[in-house]
Amino acid sequence: MSYKFILLDADNTLLDFTRAEYDALSECLIKRGIEPTEELIVRYSKINDDLWKKLERGEVTRAALRVERFAQLFLEYGLSFDPSEMADDYVAALSTKSYLMDGALDFCKHLHGKCRMFIITNGNASVQKGRFSTPWGSASICVDPRTLPYIYLETNEGKRYLFGASDAAETEAVYRQLITELSLEKAE
Repeated sequence: MSYKFILLDADNTLLDFTRAEYDALSECLIKRGIEPTEELIVRYSKINDDLWKKLERGEVTRAALRVERFAQLFLEYGLSFDPSEMADDYVAALSTKSYLMDGALDFCKHLHGKCRMFIITNGNASVQKGRFSTPWGSASICVDPRTLPYIYLETNEGKRYLFGASDAAETEAVYRQLITELSLEKAE
């Protein structure tokens, strides 16, 4: 069986969200002088997961979820920190945590040229933007209503991957479009 398109979720498919969440939350707790115990992090994850399910059912807004997860956690543990400030710090920290899942890059390389691949996410835009600028390379997301969405990845070694393109000419055309629209200088 062959596929024309494959949709890949960013979190826990390509990028290790569990590790990123753990590291970002630990960083924010330590900043407040709180020991990031396994119990505390597991409880946060449960609260967060429950709120995301409520969001999917339309029972809570994204803005409420962003702060409420910390308000509930702080209330349960008797912590007197501003949940809104924690939410801001957490989003900033999470946007810097980008760890590839084992085998993710090899998987994408294997599929390259065989089908169109698209990364999808329901995550916060500022978090995702930060997570796609990483030590192993950078990515640009091009969503143009006149074309298909593309994610362009260039590794530190100069290798280029365009998720959504099917051939070298299309890759080069979208690359030039990104250079023009984002005012980037082409790295030679």
